[in-house]
Formats: sequence, structure tokens, C-alpha cells
Amino acid sequence: MDHIGILKRAVKLTWRNRALWVFGILLALTSGGGGGGGANGNVTLPGNQSFNPSGWAPGGEGIAAALAGIVVLLLLLVFVMAIIGAVIRYLSENALIKMVNQHEEIGNTGTVGEGFRKGWSRPALHMFVIDLVIGIPTVIAAILLILFGLSPLLLLMIDVTGVQVLAVVLTIGLMLLVIGVLILAGIALSLLTKLAYREAALGNKRIFEAIGDAYRLIRRNLSDVGMVWLLMLAVGIGWGLVMIPVFIIVLVLAGVVGGIPAAVVYAITESIGLTIAVGGPLGLLTMIAPLLFLGGLYTTFVSSVWTITYRELMAKESGRELEDASDDLLTAGIEEIEESDAELEDPDEE
Repeated sequence: MDHIGILKRAVKLTWRNRALWVFGILLALTSGGGGGGGANGNVTLPGNQSFNPSGWAPGGEGIAAALAGIVVLLLLLVFVMAIIGAVIRYLSENALIKMVNQHEEIGNTGTVGEGFRKGWSRPALHMFVIDLVIGIPTVIAAILLILFGLSPLLLLMIDVTGVQVLAVVLTIGLMLLVIGVLILAGIALSLLTKLAYREAALGNKRIFEAIGDAYRLIRRNLSDVGMVWLLMLAVGIGWGLVMIPVFIIVLVLAGVVGGIPAAVVYAITESIGLTIAVGGPLGLLTMIAPLLFLGGLYTTFVSSVWTITYRELMAKESGRELEDASDDLLTAGIEEIEESDAELEDPDEE
């Protein structure tokens, strides 16, 4: 397998097919990790007025109930947005895989509309379930491993200096081992997921069938898959280094684009709120737009690499099957000839 050639083909394919950019940007936008928030009982309302519901005077229960209702609505909104994000993510993933595969077959990816139609199909749902099937047991196993690594800390309850030192040393050693295991498992499961996606999208496999076939494909072609992963690791490190100065430039540009109008507004109105309302969105848009675009291009490239890799692996598997079939036919032919010779020799011997 020409591993460098796969990367070159993916670069050309990404750069020359703008229809892929749309789905790469959508995938980059929706595949990032989400953050959670905490609460400390204080609520800041417009005007910088701080309230603590627990300290309100009688009659404040209605306001507390209203705030609780707002919190519930916000949680529902977050839930709905999470569902929409998941739909867009797996639709985009499915569309990218199928469009790149189509380009490899007939030389074009199709339009953006065709991409949406390709993405809105059953494999997208299968990809979501694949993530659940692989992810949930992985999280449970990771929690158990971490607890195992921290278990020597129970020895700290023994008020003996030597035992406590031993507990710390054992904890450090076990946690290093656990971290190593989790890193290796993460790499292996990431490869399994990537190829299982393509088994589902291009091989029309069901969830467990896609996972099983992806595992067997990796096991039979471990050196090729490992080499592509190493190359992509190097590309990812290089991309990260390149993005450091790009991020600094974009940040400065965002400060200029958002800061100048904000300064003008503040000079006229002397209102901090209005200044932030004008300068903040301009600065954020200037910063987010180019970074999201570049992230979308990189996401498209990564998806293309693994789709082309999957196609190459399947072609290699087909060649191997043809060789096995020809060997079987040759063996069968030799056995038939030997049997015929034996039949011809038997009458003479009698």
C-alpha cells in the first residue's frame, strides 16, 4: 500500500472539491467536546445586580420559581441543540465518506445537495449507535481502571509512615500504567471506530457486523493501518504547530476588527454594555470564521484519508481472496489429476 500516496490523494481531493468543505465545516463544528457548568446559588442579572435566592425576603418564592423555570427551559434548549448537533455530525460524517468514495469511483463528489441526500440515510444512525456501543463500555472500563489505580490510597488510612509512603508510590506506579493502557486503548478504539463507520456507510453493514468486520480488517492489515495512523499523527502535530501562529494572527485581527468599532461606540456613548454588544460579536466572528474554515478543511482531509485507506484495504482483501480462490482451484485440480492417475494405475496393478 502506498501510504504517502494516500495522503497526497486526500490533499488533492480536499482542495479541488469544495462541496466537501461544507460537510467538513459542519463536522468540525459539531464534533468538538461540550462543556458543563456548575452553580453556586448566585444569579447575576442585567445591571450587575447579584441575588442569592436563599436569602430573599418573604415573597421571593415566585421569583425563585421563575428562575427555576428559566433553568429548565435552558436545559431543554441545550438538550434540543445537542440532538440537532448529533444529527448534523453523523449526517456530515456519512456524507463525507460517501462523497469521497464516489469521487474515487467515478471522479466527482457530486453537489452539496446530493451530499445531504447521501448523508441523510441509515448508516448515519448506525454510526451514532456504533459510538454508543464502543463508547459506553469504554467509559465504564476507564472509570474502573482509574479507581483501581487510585486504590492504594486506601492505605493512607493506616497511620504508619512506611505504609503511607508505599501507598503513594504504588498509586503513582499504577496510575502511570493505567494512563498508558488508556492511551493505547483510545488509539485502538479510534481506529476501530473510523473503519467501522466506513463498513457501515460503504459496506452497508449493521452495527455489530460493522464493528466485527472492522476489527478483523485491522487485525489482518495491522501494519498498513498502523503506518497510516503514524503518518496522520505526524500530520496532526504539524498542523497544530502551524495553527499556533495562525491563531495569534487571527486573534490580533479580531481585536482590531472588534476593538476599533467598540472604541468608537464607547467614545460616543461611554456605555460599557453597548461597547461590548458592538465589539464582541465582530471580534468573535472575525476569530471564529477563519478558524472554523481551516478546521473544516483539516477535518475533510482526515476523513478523506481514512476513506481512501479503507478502499485500499478492501482492494487488498479482494486480491487476497482471489489468490486464495486460485490456490484452492489449483489444489483441487492437482487432487483431481492425482485421483485420475490413481484410477488408471489400479487396473494395471490388479
